Amino acid sequence: MRKIVILIIPLILVNILTAVNIDIDGVLRTRAAVYNDLAESTDGHIDNRLRLGMSTELAPGLNFRTRLQFGNVTWGDAATGGSINSAVKISAYELYLEYLVYSIDARIRFGQQCWADPLGLIIDGSFSGIMLSTNELIGFKAELGFIKVLEVDDFDHDGNYFLANISSSFPIPWGILTSAYYQPSINNDSYTLMPYLDMSLAPLRVRAAAFMGAHINNPNPTDIGLGTAIKSTADLGAFKIGADILFATKNGIATLFPYYKNGLYIYGIGHYNDSVNLYWKTPYSDNTDNTISTVGSITVPVTRSSNVFCAAGYLSKQGYEVNVGFDHDLIPSKMKVAGYAAAGVNEDTDITNYVMGIAVVVPF
Repeated sequence: MRKIVILIIPLILVNILTAVNIDIDGVLRTRAAVYNDLAESTDGHIDNRLRLGMSTELAPGLNFRTRLQFGNVTWGDAATGGSINSAVKISAYELYLEYLVYSIDARIRFGQQCWADPLGLIIDGSFSGIMLSTNELIGFKAELGFIKVLEVDDFDHDGNYFLANISSSFPIPWGILTSAYYQPSINNDSYTLMPYLDMSLAPLRVRAAAFMGAHINNPNPTDIGLGTAIKSTADLGAFKIGADILFATKNGIATLFPYYKNGLYIYGIGHYNDSVNLYWKTPYSDNTDNTISTVGSITVPVTRSSNVFCAAGYLSKQGYEVNVGFDHDLIPSKMKVAGYAAAGVNEDTDITNYVMGIAVVVPF
């Protein structure tokens, strides 16, 4: 907390002296989990983090944004700053300037920033690079991006990632993402084509993406991977149901830093914990066999501020999982607490894994 105060005080002084308006936002999260590992040994941990964001307009058409992450702190872990006399790690999750080019009605953003594809299949995270975006390109929204993946002394060893994304809201929200990754030193290039859509027809909403990946590993033959992901929900008033299906052929697609949430905690990434997924490891990327993940879920409102939920699913070559939980707004829009429990059986080893946890989230 002292570090946060030390950080905020200079910003307040700058605000007073320069009359610059600074908007502050953030999310504070604390969570605890108990689980057993691949050897069925029981353990657990508590972690917490703060993401503190600050935005300001430096001049007409010139904006500055930073979002600092304090943590993730695993309690008692010296490596993350969670032990006695150990400093908390602070990192820049976002740190960029955004400039409006009036002549072409486009914005250019350069520095450390965040970007995500619609389902988090390929990219969903923070990176250093440049993004050019416009809301009007022959009737489409367009984004062009360059991401510096790896910087070394020899240019041939650098890793560079390029993306182009066009989207439209007519007649339904849809788009096409293309990307290319180059690392000449290892002759490893990857190309991706991913059309996607977001269709709503009450009470049903369907988000879907199809993808094709080409992996060029010279002098080996080019590998082609295909797949699709479909997330659907239906709000039936008394309850909500959902289905999540992900399929990828051998090789799948090349991912950069994905964050695809299938709703499982042991065989995937769940909504309230992403640190226990023992078997996930993005199986639809560079896989050796076809992969399928299927999950069904139901959410039942208990009160205006409380829900209970349940999900069950299967991850091919891995196993089955069932989970249940609840969430409750202690303070509407300001403080939420959630609890969950999951059990899974690995089909190859017959190992039974479990996880139980609780999370407290405070956005501001």
